[in-house]
Amino acid sequence: MSRIDIFIDAGQGDSQNTIGGFRTGAYVVKAVSENREKIFWGIGRVRNPQAFFADAVVAALHDVFEEALDGGDRKFDIRIICAKTGWWEQLDHLRGREKKSQAAALEIDQRDSWMRLGAYEAMLGLQKPESPCGPKDYAELEALADLKRAYAKKASLTVPQPCQGIFDQGIVDEG
Repeated sequence: MSRIDIFIDAGQGDSQNTIGGFRTGAYVVKAVSENREKIFWGIGRVRNPQAFFADAVVAALHDVFEEALDGGDRKFDIRIICAKTGWWEQLDHLRGREKKSQAAALEIDQRDSWMRLGAYEAMLGLQKPESPCGPKDYAELEALADLKRAYAKKASLTVPQPCQGIFDQGIVDEG
């Protein structure tokens, strides 16, 4: 079984401005396994900044799942670490709205991201995110916070105003 630690920082950055009810922001997520580390980023505009967390986890897990399908280990012990863990409740909130009314569920911001996160949760047996414990976790999150601020600033300069959702994403160049 492969252990994978996923460290996340996401949100608006320094600016709390909204434009037409949407907030510009970014996510940065670092996936650490025994044999590799990758840092993913994304920028965009959403109504609920917690949606950036769902997009971040999906970006990291997509890469993990691709590796598993290529013949790697198919069992994972995945630990999600972030300073704010309350965003996970949005997944339960979405399920509740899905059960009550399909039309109401369609109005959820970044619904596709939450649905993909729910699928990965079911396939990989994901547990709720954990708060950092120990100096290593805090150091990882502090480094990601600095990166997130830089990407959030980039988002405020490059994401067009009519955009809704993730506008651009990629892998941080470690060179």
